[in-house]
Amino acid sequence: MNKLHLFTPIKVAEELLLMDSSVLRKIRPEELEGESWLGNRKVELSPNITTMVDHFNSLALLVPTEILAETTAKIRAKVISSFINVAKACYKLKNYHSLKAVLAGLQCTPVYRLRKTWKKVPFLRKKVDKHHFMCQEEGR
Repeated sequence: MNKLHLFTPIKVAEELLLMDSSVLRKIRPEELEGESWLGNRKVELSPNITTMVDHFNSLALLVPTEILAETTAKIRAKVISSFINVAKACYKLKNYHSLKAVLAGLQCTPVYRLRKTWKKVPFLRKKVDKHHFMCQEEGR
């Protein structure tokens, strides 16, 4: 198991930013034409967009996988807190792609339903809804 949550949140966010930016720079204008990333030939016509989508999906699945792999509510709460801090670090680095993927993972149904676990997450870290990061003003 990866145990991504054992690394510092800023280090994880920086690595995610490097991964995202390297693929983002490769996207060619023609990949954006005609929503080619939605068709049957998406890998052929929009390989870099497809890679970005795959990365998003992998990260959004990794978050709940790591949370649900833990056996106690106390440890799951620590993992959730760690990923919330990763999301905050992604926001500070302006990496909205990975930010949204982490939030999607935290908001998936199996994680959302962990009532006992969420009760153990520190109060200030519970504000994970999709508008929290986007609605905050810079410097507040």
